[in-house]
Amino acid sequence: MSFLIYMKQALSNLFKPPVTTSYPLKPKTFKPHDRGRVINDISRCILCGQCMRTCPAGAITVDRTTGIWKINPFACVQCAGCVEVCPKKCLHMDPEAAAPDVKKSEIILQVKKEDGVSRVQRKVAAINMAEAAMDDRSHIVNNIMKCIFCGQCMRNCPSGAITVDRRSRTWRINLEACVNCGTCIDNCPRKCLSLGCYLGNPNEITMKGSRPPVRRRPSTFAPAEKEGPLPSPVQAAKPEAPAENPMSAVKAEEATVPDTHIRIEAEKCLFCGKCEHNCPADAISIDRRNRTWTIDREKCITCGVCADGCPARCLTLADAWEAGEKKEMKSTYQGKVLRRPPAGRKPAPAPAPSPIQEEKAAESPAPKPSPGKETAPEAVPDTHIRIEAEKCLFCGKCEHNCPADAISIDRRNRTWTIDREKCITCGVCANGCPAHCLTLADAWEAGEKKGMKSTYQGKVLRRPPRPAPARKEAPKDGEPHA
Repeated sequence: MSFLIYMKQALSNLFKPPVTTSYPLKPKTFKPHDRGRVINDISRCILCGQCMRTCPAGAITVDRTTGIWKINPFACVQCAGCVEVCPKKCLHMDPEAAAPDVKKSEIILQVKKEDGVSRVQRKVAAINMAEAAMDDRSHIVNNIMKCIFCGQCMRNCPSGAITVDRRSRTWRINLEACVNCGTCIDNCPRKCLSLGCYLGNPNEITMKGSRPPVRRRPSTFAPAEKEGPLPSPVQAAKPEAPAENPMSAVKAEEATVPDTHIRIEAEKCLFCGKCEHNCPADAISIDRRNRTWTIDREKCITCGVCADGCPARCLTLADAWEAGEKKEMKSTYQGKVLRRPPAGRKPAPAPAPSPIQEEKAAESPAPKPSPGKETAPEAVPDTHIRIEAEKCLFCGKCEHNCPADAISIDRRNRTWTIDREKCITCGVCANGCPAHCLTLADAWEAGEKKGMKSTYQGKVLRRPPRPAPARKEAPKDGEPHA
């Protein structure tokens, strides 16, 4: 049977065209998505190093002092990232693969100027396989041109392998301590971190960024004049120059403010303080008593961490200014007033009645209270925190995360208490609950406690208490002792 199948396949192949082509004798047709290798027109290259910083595999090396551009074709993954970021467009992807060779080698391009004429030298050098094997590991690579040195990667690193110095604009990672978990990549607001191969120091990577643009407002005062000879009578007779228009100074000040900024919708703000706590540059301050939100744009690094963690979604990272927005370096926004009076404030006492009102009240009969009507309950807002006490683990995470200190937990008695006078219904406790027993509800259900301070009883422990040791009874008369 197997012989018949073989003969059938052999006969069918006699009448089919060959699958392979006689390359390189016959030219090959490439498809649009084919990516063979990176080609650099070194005569147009300015050796800026952008391709080296963007390459996720660390296959490109640029040395501006010697004018050398180097690529390791075996480390290149043909992602075309270097082609997209090249400012001079001197890189392109050639679909044709490189010629085969018996040794692994890298391509080195060098530009030399002789008598004012640039000459390109191309050579192929063998790769040191020992170094390549030692460095063939994945590391965290930082695109330092996009980094804003906010420090989010340093704070979220579980092994403490990353160090950020904002003053000197230095980013450093200890490769021996790094566990390649990718937490820093997930928390980077500018997405400048990636997992790639770094062909350099196997123990540590240190990168230094450029200085940020100066955002200081221009001085509206004229500089102090240096002491010199007194003006001549002719110069003193000349009329003084007109004073500078204050509106032009304001426009010049607005021009120095960058377009990328934090935008706030103050009416939606809960004043929970999460943005103030998360800001790495201490640029945000909140006054919960007066319901004001202040940002110092001198300190703001526009990282967007405050916008990502805002529970009310009232902060956004905008790329352009809109009409009517405050462009001052330090801007304060007024929020919405509270919907209920703050805790501890009692209503004002009613004025004392006059003698005539007392006589009328004594003559008129007192109204009888109707049996069906009861006193109106205390006004409680509809939006509130709802809890399923049976699912609560009493871990204390909601108590720790609450910005208004409205939640208290007694783990011994397994009780959960909320003070609705302090609660600002921000939902931070519900978002961080590991048991998902807290929700932010918009309406009250039947049977829910509407008290300003409510306590909920949780489920008893699932394991029984440890039994007490059994007491040994004394032996009776005549019985032998154990």
